[in-house]
Amino acid sequence: MRRGFTIILCLLLSLLLLVIVLGMLGARGPMQEAAAGTRQHAQARALAEAGMEDVRVKLGKDIRFPPVPTPDQPVFSYAEKVYDVDNAVVGSFQVKIDQSLDQAPYFVLRITSTGMLGSAERPLAQARLSRRVDSSPYLRSDPTLPNPMRFQVLSQEELP
Repeated sequence: MRRGFTIILCLLLSLLLLVIVLGMLGARGPMQEAAAGTRQHAQARALAEAGMEDVRVKLGKDIRFPPVPTPDQPVFSYAEKVYDVDNAVVGSFQVKIDQSLDQAPYFVLRITSTGMLGSAERPLAQARLSRRVDSSPYLRSDPTLPNPMRFQVLSQEELP
């Protein structure tokens, strides 16, 4: 009688431990999904930052960038794919440059960069950044002097 009771008690304890372990493993699933979502958003944000850096470099090196806007089309946009070291597409960024305020008295470019992880048609994650950039060719305090801070970031925000 005593032997039968010990075997049943061991089986019940094993069952209890199995239920506890399975419960702990089941709770890790949502945490891993949340961590993957956070990682993917960080990668999409890095792609959006790459778009902002691309604009900064082009503004500093090319005097014809962005092209002169027309009254009916003040926004210039372009997109580029981003590749890893194995030449596989990681994602892309799309940049929009609103030049509607790039005139006196404002001289401000509004730049929006959208980073997309994965394919642009069905991204795994997406992040958008917006910056306002000083585009005044002359100092605001003295219009006879050139602006050494041209294309300096005035404000920045992450958009939903």
